[in-house]
Amino acid sequence: MSDLQKQKNKSHASNTLDGLIDEAMDDISNKEAPSQTSFAVPVEVFYLVVLLLIVSVVFHQPYSSDTHDGPSTHALTSGKRVALLSIAEEIDAYQRNHNKFPKNIPGTLASVLQVEYKILSTNHYRLTLPMSEGQLVLDHDGGHEDIYLGGE
Repeated sequence: MSDLQKQKNKSHASNTLDGLIDEAMDDISNKEAPSQTSFAVPVEVFYLVVLLLIVSVVFHQPYSSDTHDGPSTHALTSGKRVALLSIAEEIDAYQRNHNKFPKNIPGTLASVLQVEYKILSTNHYRLTLPMSEGQLVLDHDGGHEDIYLGGE
């Protein structure tokens, strides 16, 4: 096929979609394959890497027998203080909605922690939480709350 016929075919083919597809297919098929630039890693290198990984795991083994220290006494005490404050907030919310203190503590946290609740006057109540060191007491009088370790 001569160059003139190729040009006519190309100009006619470029006007139609089929011609464009044919042109693209010709361009793809006429491209040369790239030269071989990849290389293979020798099997010995792979074995060496696996051996080093095994040795590092054996000698620098993570110790699963290590345990973390338990929570400190201070952390437990502060957790119980937060629990008493949460219970006091529930009581205060009840008092704001009903204009009186509840007869029993609302919620289940108080029953789980065995918190005692006493109404001392119209704006005064006391929560006590038994602990190994004694009783943790929250004394709520109006807008003021005191938390201390001790008894009545």
